[in-house]
This record gives sequence, C-alpha cells and structure tokens, in this order.
Amino acid sequence: MGDTTDPFTELMKSLRAQGLESPAREIQFLMETAWTTGTEMLGQLGLAVLRIRKKHRKHLSPESKQLLKACLKDVHRAWPLMGREHWIWITMLVLFGLMAGAYWWFVL
Repeated sequence: MGDTTDPFTELMKSLRAQGLESPAREIQFLMETAWTTGTEMLGQLGLAVLRIRKKHRKHLSPESKQLLKACLKDVHRAWPLMGREHWIWITMLVLFGLMAGAYWWFVL
C-alpha cells in the first residue's frame, strides 16, 4: 500500500498549508488506522476525500484540487464507482426505459 498513500500524504500537507487542519487530521487519522484490508482503507480515504471536496471546494488551492483528483484516481482502482453514483441512477433509468419500451413493443 506504500504507493497509494503518497497522494494522500501530499494532500494532507497541502491542506495544512492552507490552514485546513480538520480535514488534514481526518486523512491522517484514516492513514494511521489499522484496517483489515487495503481496499477498506482506500474506501474510507475515498469517502473522506469526497467529503473534503464537497465541503471545502471553494477554499482549495489548484494544487489541492489536483491532489484530490490524484487521490480519487488511486481510490478508483479499488472502488471504480466511488463518487460516480449518479451514473448508476442514469444507467438504471435508461435500462428501465429500454425495458418499458421493449415491453410495449412486444405487447402492441
């Protein structure tokens, strides 16, 4: 897991440099916690990154925004849909629409 924590460490440093101590502490806590699997750790870090992005988006430097993207890129290796839940709903709606259309085509 050594390589996957690098963007998280850099993000933590960047957040601290901007005075965002609370989100930096959250990432540090998650990185220092003992996890059952690396996937579990990445999942929790990913959720933290999404919360930070949502809450502090307007206050983040361009460097921090790039680091958020790098962190999510690592998270997406283990959790490809994290932060992309809207695509699930869109896919479900499209499939439902196709199924409904096929039903009416066969019935009529």
